[in-house]
Amino acid sequence: MESSPAATEAGGGEPALDLRPATDADLPLLAALYRATRDDLTRLGDSPAVDSLIAMQQRVHAEGQRRQYPCARQWLLHRDGRCVAQLVLDWRPHRLHLIDIAVLPEARGQGVARELLRWVQRQAQIAGVPLDLQVRRDNHPARHLYLDLGFRAGAGDELFEPMRWDPAATPAAP
Repeated sequence: MESSPAATEAGGGEPALDLRPATDADLPLLAALYRATRDDLTRLGDSPAVDSLIAMQQRVHAEGQRRQYPCARQWLLHRDGRCVAQLVLDWRPHRLHLIDIAVLPEARGQGVARELLRWVQRQAQIAGVPLDLQVRRDNHPARHLYLDLGFRAGAGDELFEPMRWDPAATPAAP
């Protein structure tokens, strides 16, 4: 994962989905993406207080990820010249860990997450390592997608369910 992937072709003649590492110049874009994926907070209304709360939550979230996964890389995913999603991956010699995947609401339902996950599965397959993630138990669309792509659920706790895709046991989806 040290090299930067240029682009990955989408299936069925779809436009290419470009991936590039996030930089400090992308902070406003990352803030907008975070806000767009926090329905629980945006339902509180549109006010300076809510804006401050969301910004604080984003800082805490990002700092927590940096502490827990200091080697993680954050990728921005573009389609048709605009950012539609982010992907945060922690690459280790013995495994690839998907920390976060977030797709803008207007890009959902278009196969972006599936395409990204297939790309990550190919990276794990090339390296010969399993791909791990955790998903909120109440995130039914994501859980269904992961299971559909061959991930196996673990025990977890009442909030999160660990999942693993092992390239030795399950080939990447086409």
